[in-house]
Order: sequence, then structure tokens, then C-alpha cells
Amino acid sequence: MQKTIYIIICLVALAFASCNTEQPTESSISFSNDTIRFDTVFTETGSTMKMFNVYNKTGKTITINKISWQYGESFMLNVDGETNLDRLRNLQLPAHDSLFVFLKTNPNKQSSNNAVLLTDAIIFDTDDAVKQVVVEAYAQNVAILRNATYYVPAHMTATKPYHVFDTLIFTTDVEIDPGTRFYMHSGSVVFCLGNVQANGTTEQPIIFRGDRFDELFKDVPYDYASGNWFGIFLLQPQDSTARTYSFNNTIIRSAAVGLYAQAPMASQRPQLKILNSSIYNMTIYGVAIQNMDALIANSEISNCSANCVYLAGGKHTLIHNTIASYFNQKDAPALHNVGKEDVSAVFINNISKNRLRTESYFYNNIIAGARTNNLTIASPFVAEYKGEFKNNYLINDSIEYKQFENNIFGTREDTVFVSTMFVRDEQQYYDFHLDSLSPARHIAAPAYTLLYPLDREGNQRPADEPADAGCYQSYYPESE
Repeated sequence: MQKTIYIIICLVALAFASCNTEQPTESSISFSNDTIRFDTVFTETGSTMKMFNVYNKTGKTITINKISWQYGESFMLNVDGETNLDRLRNLQLPAHDSLFVFLKTNPNKQSSNNAVLLTDAIIFDTDDAVKQVVVEAYAQNVAILRNATYYVPAHMTATKPYHVFDTLIFTTDVEIDPGTRFYMHSGSVVFCLGNVQANGTTEQPIIFRGDRFDELFKDVPYDYASGNWFGIFLLQPQDSTARTYSFNNTIIRSAAVGLYAQAPMASQRPQLKILNSSIYNMTIYGVAIQNMDALIANSEISNCSANCVYLAGGKHTLIHNTIASYFNQKDAPALHNVGKEDVSAVFINNISKNRLRTESYFYNNIIAGARTNNLTIASPFVAEYKGEFKNNYLINDSIEYKQFENNIFGTREDTVFVSTMFVRDEQQYYDFHLDSLSPARHIAAPAYTLLYPLDREGNQRPADEPADAGCYQSYYPESE
């Protein structure tokens, strides 16, 4: 009998133990992030601040005996206002409380002009455990330009990026090598008074962008915000020979204005070429041209609060471009810093008596956007306007003039591109490659495609059938 009772007691105890599935509470500190990454930080300039939390999720006070660096060479920290590590000893962290830890880095000049990965770790020593938070940053040597003016012909190289503060002025000619990068500080601007040769390649584009690599919001790079810097101004000096400006495989983004090109005298007729380039995310204009002849081909000019392309005075030829303006949507996110002005993607101005006569020749382009009509021709007699518009896809009311031939007119309901939105939760940014069902596919005039057999990204356009309009050639299985 006693043996039976003993067995029953053991079975009950075992059953009770097996039913007690409650997990033990955490016995030591924890962190909001176990790795802090700074991305790219310019040497001798320094980073913005990063922050993480140290938590005590237990029901008792935890003593942090000391906080230290593994190496202590490249980073600085601040724990609840204290920066002296010798004073960060025997910290009492009460139950269910937390500490704020702030981090910065100001790396020294590196031996390599390529970005160099710097790593360290913050060590937290408690009675229960020794834990760490890894810290990483890419240190990049830069050539700092503050209110820089070049009075002789300039040759800008890709040896290391240029970090531009305030104004950068080229009073005479400038040549820019493939792979050259310009990181523009807030409010900075570039003035070009001489000839410009920007010779990027598909593999090594020339880049003009803002200098911030931190996040505007969580998972939203600051580079997504427009207006990070002011822009590039091509200014033909009065009473001088006509300038030539050439931008090939050049990326200009997130400024107020991409390229603003102007000649004061109608008789000068400077020449501008923009080829295989991307100009996007502007608070005002993408490309604005006055009193200047221009060729724009194989380029994306997109997302500008005012016109993506503004043409006033001169002969302008545009072939195989994607011009798309979706900032003016009703639900355009605030991160773009733009208004909701009802402006067309392309505006052609032929009404000023102080400018050259405006002529426009558009072949195999896409002109699209959030408004109903994305092409405006301002001319006293539009029916007699000098120009041609052939084999373009336009989100616009149909235009019945002799200048328009074989164009496809669509509506805002058409699915033209992969994405015309920024969707933060899905990490989806605007993508102006063509959707598989896009009405802009297979509509290009072959005669103009032959001039540009490769698209913006270097992909071959088909020779045995009409190519896609715009700067990107799409390839989808026939079954789609």
C-alpha cells in the first residue's frame, strides 16, 4: 500500500512539472539592436548620431560593472549623457528600466581611397553575463570643396569623391571622368560657365547627390527626400562663344533643380546633350532649357514637383526617354517635400518674344504622370507649332494636329510601369521599367531605335520587331 501511494505521488509530481511550461524571465540586459551600422561616413567630416537602448526586462536591479570598447579607435559613445568610460562603472539599472546609448564616428583619413569598413564592439560587463553590441561604418576619403572656384580648365577625377559645400564654380571648361562622385551638402550648388564634358559609362556613371547617408525615417534613406541640395546651372556667359554641354551616363538626384541651362542671347545657341542619364527626385525642375539647342536621349527624367522637362527657345530633340512625374498624386508621401501643383510632366513654351523660336521633336518617348494631361504646348497657334511627335506613349488627351503621328494616348488608369509609388512597408520605390502589360511596349519607330540600339542600362533593343518606347527595354516571356 505504501509503495502504491509513493508511486502515485511521484506521478502527480511529474505531471505537475510537465505542465509548468512558463519560460524563465531574461536574466540579464538586452538591446534594441545588436548591430549598429553607419553606412558611409566621410573622413574628417564625421557622422550623424545613432542611438540604441539597453533594457533590463528582469524583475531585479542589474549592475553593469563597466562599459568598454573592444578596440576604441573609431567611434564615440554617450550613455545617458556621460561620455567618459571611466565613469561608466557599477551602473545600477533598475528592474524594467533602460539606458539610452548614442553613437558617433569621426574616422581619420584612410590609406585607401576606396570605402574602408571599420568595426568595433561595445562591451557590457554585468554580474550575469558579458554582452556586446557590434558597431560598423564605411569610412570614405573625400576631397572637400568649400566655396571652390576653378579659374582654369578643370579635370575632375574618380580618385576619391568630392564633398561640396556652398558653391562650386567652373568659370571655364570642365571635364569629368567616369565614376566621379559629387556629394552635395545642403544648399550647395554648381555653376558651369564654360564647356562641360561629363563622360560617364554604364558601369561607372557620374553621380551628383546629397551628402547624407542616414535615414529620414526608419528604413527610409535620407537620399529619398528631394531638395537635399540646390542643383546644377549651365550659364552661357554673355558676349562669348556658344558653349557645349555634354552629360553621358550621369545620375543627378534629390536636388531642387537637376539641370538648368540658359543663354541670355538668342543668337548664341549653345548645345546641350543628355544621353543615357537619370535625373530625378526634384522639388522644382528636372531639366529646364532656355535659348539653347538640346538633344536628350535614352534618359529617365522623373518625379519633379514642377515640370520634369521645361523647354523655352531653341531646337530640342528627344528620343527614347522616360519622362514620368508621380509626385503630384493625391497621396504623394510627405518625404518628397513637394507640393501638389497641377503641372504637366513636359511644358513647351513658345510664347515669349525674348527667346528663340521653340521647336520640338519627340520620338519613341514615354510622357506620363499623375495628372490627366502631361504634355503642355504653350504657343499662339498650336496647330502651326513647329515640331514632330511620333510613336510616343502619352498619358494625355488625344491631340489632333499634323505634328502628331502614330502616338498612343493613355490615361492615368493604365498600368505603364512596374511601380509609380513609394510603399515604405514593402520597401518598394518608384520603378519606371515597363510592366509586362504596359501599352508602351512594342510601339517605337525603328528608324529612331537604330540611332540608340542599346537602352539606358546597356540592354540590346530588338532589331526584328518594334522596340519599347522610353529608355528601358523590357523582356517578358510571350506567355505573360
